[in-house]
Amino acid sequence: MREAAGAVILATVLTASALPALACSCVRFSNAREQVRTTDVLFIGRAVRTERDWFNRHLIYTTFVVDESLKGDVRGHVRVAQSDHTTCAVQTFARGARVIVLADRGRRGLHIGPCVFPYFTEAEYRAALRPS
Repeated sequence: MREAAGAVILATVLTASALPALACSCVRFSNAREQVRTTDVLFIGRAVRTERDWFNRHLIYTTFVVDESLKGDVRGHVRVAQSDHTTCAVQTFARGARVIVLADRGRRGLHIGPCVFPYFTEAEYRAALRPS
């Protein structure tokens, strides 16, 4: 009986250790120019509203007032989606705070991927957008 219980415990431990790790492994960019190349939209704005989708509670929408579009020509109020159904962090935007937003265009509008954080300063993004 003890041997059977030991075998079950050992099998459980071996199975659990064989499962893939659920850690977040985002690509780290070496500079702002590299990151700007991978994104469709880059703007500076202020969050005015954040809400969850009624039907898919993992989707979070944040509406921004665009102060300045640096890449991708966005203006006025824009709504950006992100999912909290990820092993990576989700960006939170304080209402009214001036923030840098990097997003991609999708079938349903702008979205922020799980690893699309502004890793660099505004000055570094501006320099990256200048012709080299």
